[in-house]
Amino acid sequence: MENVISINDIQPNPKNPRKIKKNKFQELRKNLLRYHNLMQHRPIVVKKGVVFGGNQRRDTIEKIMDMSAEEFEVLHKSINLPKKSVDFWEKVRKSRSIPEEWVSDADKLTPAELKAFIILDNEHAGQYDWEVLQQEFKMEELTEFGMEVFKTNEPKKPRKSKEGEEEEPHFLHVQLETEQSCQELYERLIGEGYNVKIV
Repeated sequence: MENVISINDIQPNPKNPRKIKKNKFQELRKNLLRYHNLMQHRPIVVKKGVVFGGNQRRDTIEKIMDMSAEEFEVLHKSINLPKKSVDFWEKVRKSRSIPEEWVSDADKLTPAELKAFIILDNEHAGQYDWEVLQQEFKMEELTEFGMEVFKTNEPKKPRKSKEGEEEEPHFLHVQLETEQSCQELYERLIGEGYNVKIV
């Protein structure tokens, strides 16, 4: 790493409206460790030292830096991180700096444009075409990248009524306006024990 920026020179936005759940943080951390070269293609957006896009990535990187040597060793072994990536992250951890190309300067944006950017950067207008995903990716790959995938090939257990008779399953189709709303509802229902599929 030749040109670097100290993590202390890019501070998290205290007014960042986005939060991250523990399981999503763990997935983000794993993906950053494995695919760190992709950061140059989606850099952290900063204005006057404050992050306006990429707060979760910046905070996750700092948490990787803050890990003890023993914690980092356990983590990288648990995800079979290649030696080249381990060596890269050891340099990042030691220097507490990240490559310059991981950061994009937004100093030319007006305050109004910055406010719009915070929302637009996190708004997902599109949705996945699940048929294309199934053709192009293995389900294990999608799960590895942090997507929650419903496995349709698992045998379904028949439900029993109070009288002990088998019941036909009941279905509810819900249409939501955004992919994010859909994901949040999906996670809530899965957490409550429902059998849910995103279509």
